Amino acid sequence: MDPAQASFINAQSNRLFSVYHQADTGSGTQKPVLICSPWGWDDVASYRPRRAWAQRLAAAGRSTLRFDLPGTGDSGGSPRDPGLVAAWVDAVRAAADSLRERTGAEEISILGLGLGGLLAIAAIEAGAAASELITVAAPASGRAFVRGARNFSRLQGWHAEDSTVTVPEGWIEASGFLLSAETIAELEALEPSGPWPSLRRVLMLSRRASGRNALAEAMEAAGIEVTSEGTSGWAKMVLHPETSRLAEDAAEKVAAWLEQGGAPLPPETAPAGSAPGVDEPGQAAVQLDASPFPITEVPFPVEHPFGRSFGLLATPAEGTTARLCLVFLNAGAVRNTGPNRMWLERARAWAARGVPTLRVDLEAIGEAGGDPEGVPPGEEFFAPKYQAQLGRVLDALEARGLGPDFALVGLCSGGFLAFRTALADPRVRAAYVINAGALVWRDGIFDEREARKVSRVFERKWVGKLLRGEIEWSKVKSMFASIGERTRERLRPRHGGGRPWDEQLQLDLDRLQEQETHLTLMFCGNEGMADELEAVDFRRTLDTRKFVEMVELPGVDHTLRPLESQAALRAILDERLERELEARGWAPPVESA
Repeated sequence: MDPAQASFINAQSNRLFSVYHQADTGSGTQKPVLICSPWGWDDVASYRPRRAWAQRLAAAGRSTLRFDLPGTGDSGGSPRDPGLVAAWVDAVRAAADSLRERTGAEEISILGLGLGGLLAIAAIEAGAAASELITVAAPASGRAFVRGARNFSRLQGWHAEDSTVTVPEGWIEASGFLLSAETIAELEALEPSGPWPSLRRVLMLSRRASGRNALAEAMEAAGIEVTSEGTSGWAKMVLHPETSRLAEDAAEKVAAWLEQGGAPLPPETAPAGSAPGVDEPGQAAVQLDASPFPITEVPFPVEHPFGRSFGLLATPAEGTTARLCLVFLNAGAVRNTGPNRMWLERARAWAARGVPTLRVDLEAIGEAGGDPEGVPPGEEFFAPKYQAQLGRVLDALEARGLGPDFALVGLCSGGFLAFRTALADPRVRAAYVINAGALVWRDGIFDEREARKVSRVFERKWVGKLLRGEIEWSKVKSMFASIGERTRERLRPRHGGGRPWDEQLQLDLDRLQEQETHLTLMFCGNEGMADELEAVDFRRTLDTRKFVEMVELPGVDHTLRPLESQAALRAILDERLERELEARGWAPPVESA
């Protein structure tokens, strides 16, 4: 059984979501480790590898605490908040204090990844008690971090040509994550120079062969032992949440370096033998301010054959609760916060209006149990087991007195899961399906879509790009290789023992119509599923089905990184949910004068 426990930590005016991993004392109790996460897309992509790293450290006898910075992940706050960098630095200090209180250890080590490494240095300078520090791929300064974010932002190409949503002047949007002008100024002023009174040893792992910089020299001048080395694997750890894996080279170097730090802790400073409870430094439930009313958010684990799924349940802190419960599903391997935190923002907003919401991680995704490496990339995200898992989650919610009706929100594989569950479970009264990878599953569906791209070879514009060297020949080779797969697909039996997928889809939609289950399909541009629906003249069939509608979203990015896509989705979800609640006679709470 995984001894990890989720809770919230108080830090200034913020509440930090954290996960504590109890040390395996059979390995000898060692100095505990605080893991500081990177920012933005690196944070999203590396979540499962960071969890695996924490488990490995705990198995080696080191209790470990992971946490989300304010305005990121499942913590409180927003990227638009003032004084955010100071709040980040204070969050590191608060998390370090929490780890020391949980374990009873006087000394801890901090492992800072990406921007988290620079923030850890600043926090130790500000008084966070840590005797050892490891940084991996940390920027040399806040100014260097801002420069990298700005350069990446300029390379983005997924915005709609007619976008009406603009980033405020002086702000940066990188992969859909925001840095305000004030936060940028605070970061550019972030130049830690010491002193670091508690710090004795530092390991700096850089993506370059040598990690030496002015900061390392300043630490050495202060009498701190500094080791600088290059490391590989960081790019693999932050590339994409579906393929990201723990950087083994970095993990091995960190383990060896920590081992050199000294013998196991003496008994009087050894961590307690049992996992912390509600009355420990971390709070299992937390009250958050969410306009227009406060909400309560609490971890919501559910037992399954593979272990536990993990969720965060948000409910109104006071007043009546709607009989409709809103459940947000994983978008591929993205954790329960959803793409660019959209699930978290909508969940908390609707909980404040009286609608209970659950953001859930299913097997091997986010904080759920299962394979520590995560879900194997590809079609496994569409496996039938996830529908059975979601059914158990809905059972657990109903047993808690929530529901009895449910609405599901999902993107990509989560959209497929929402659609299939709506068909099979009469408790689901509405499904909001975004950029679904499929609606009716057929083996080889993604290979078939790749094969379809071969037709582009015969487009004059595409050939021109190829001759000018704008398209790599490796992509051409891949396209021609897929012709064979497309041919084989034509020879395969149809879905359901002979029924084409589009005919099966029509039968599925008839069933939703009979159940009076509302279905909203939403697609951005360049979506394979949308192209397939258009090819079978899907929109023509909507006139006869008042419970089914199809909506176009701006932008061409699958995970809705463009701000205009995010804004459009928020508006659509809010309008459809309002309509669903009005049909059920639900009156939201009213603010007092």
